[in-house]
Amino acid sequence: GTTIAIDVRVGPLTAYPHPNQPQFNRISRNAALQVAGGASIGGYGGENYRAFILANAAGGFDAGMSKLWEVSQRSCDMQVELSTEGSTCSHVAHEILKFQVEQGVQKYIYHRPGHGEGVEGHQAPYLALGDYTMLRRGMCFSEEPGLYDPEHGYGFNWSDTVVVGLKSGYRMSRVPYSKEWCWLKI
Repeated sequence: GTTIAIDVRVGPLTAYPHPNQPQFNRISRNAALQVAGGASIGGYGGENYRAFILANAAGGFDAGMSKLWEVSQRSCDMQVELSTEGSTCSHVAHEILKFQVEQGVQKYIYHRPGHGEGVEGHQAPYLALGDYTMLRRGMCFSEEPGLYDPEHGYGFNWSDTVVVGLKSGYRMSRVPYSKEWCWLKI
């Protein structure tokens, strides 16, 4: 069978990786917004989340929120670039986490950059320090090097399904990751 699930979170609900309780918030200015989708076809699953920033009343964007968005977005692009046959899960994780620490956002890291995608959903191998699984062409991983700031009530957890390639990985979706697409003035 086929299943599709869509979830929308806004404001403080985006500040946690996977809030398990349904809560309702109104969409408002100067907030983070996440649209999360998941699909399963014949038992094989995939993810597609996008992280948005809503401008303040003056049309500007919060500096702290913008920084987390930019670092998490670049981390996603890095994962695609690093998802090459012959690399290891731990190497991909190390490079992404090293970049995030170099950007000064280490206190906002709550989980590993990704997990295997298949019939079990969150499954091994994991893009995590200590997982030395060799990447092979065609392997699929979630792409979610999220960053979360519960103190200020925002966070950014992207996800897509990344396929390992020879010289670079690629995303299964074509939904943009750009500021032009994801920074909104309402």
